[in-house]
This record gives sequence, C-alpha cells and structure tokens, in this order.
Amino acid sequence: MLRGEVKFDERKIFMKYSNIKAIVFDFWGVFATFKAPVNKAIGIKGSVTDYPEYYELINQHNLGQISEEEFLNKTSELFKVDLTSEHRYTFDADHLNHDLIEIVKKLKKKYKIGLITNTGKEYMDEFLFKPGLDKLF
Repeated sequence: MLRGEVKFDERKIFMKYSNIKAIVFDFWGVFATFKAPVNKAIGIKGSVTDYPEYYELINQHNLGQISEEEFLNKTSELFKVDLTSEHRYTFDADHLNHDLIEIVKKLKKKYKIGLITNTGKEYMDEFLFKPGLDKLF
C-alpha cells in the first residue's frame, strides 16, 4: 500500500456499528493539508499555542473577525518581520486527500456526512466551495 493510500472496507467497519446515522469529518489535516508559510517566516518552533498573542490572532482570523491582510499585518508587527501576500496560506488540488473524497462519495449514499472546521469563511470559499467539495456534505 502506498503512503497515504486508504484501504477501506465499509462492511467490516460499519456492520459492527449498525446504529451509525452520520459521519462527521474535520477539514484541515483530514480532507486537505495546507502550507502555512507564516509560521516558518516568523520562526515558530513547536505549537502555535506556545505563542498566546499569535494564537489569538489565528483565532480571530479563523473566526472571520480580522481579514487575512489584517492577520498578516498584525503578525508582522508582533514578530517584527515583513510578511506579504506571499506568506498567505496556500492550497491546491495536490493538497487534497483524494482517497478520502472517494470514500466519502460512497458513504454519502448511506449516511449523513458532515464537516466541522474552525476555518473561517474566507478560506472555506477558496478551499471548499471553489473546488466543489461542499457537495460532499
């Protein structure tokens, strides 16, 4: 089996749990991976939660309270680095978990499929709606 390839036998998993009505997924790290060049540019070591002020900016951005431009500007000020639009989060089809997408298409025939994410509308428009992934849920 190739790295990242998912071997899936729905019968073995779900026959054991026949009362399952819905399956809910997270987006980042499950359906897609993304690059966060800001973390590299500002020299984050370890978890972003180790940097409370930065973590708060991330949360404000995820909740749509500040735009990506404001996020980059405030992060630049906080870490005294020059961040530009080149440091924005990036995503493309290569970052999608295509195996999981195929599995979800099969599961959708029998189960309600949901998505839970802390990603704000700004990214969901680009990463979920633009490629048409919203139709999976």
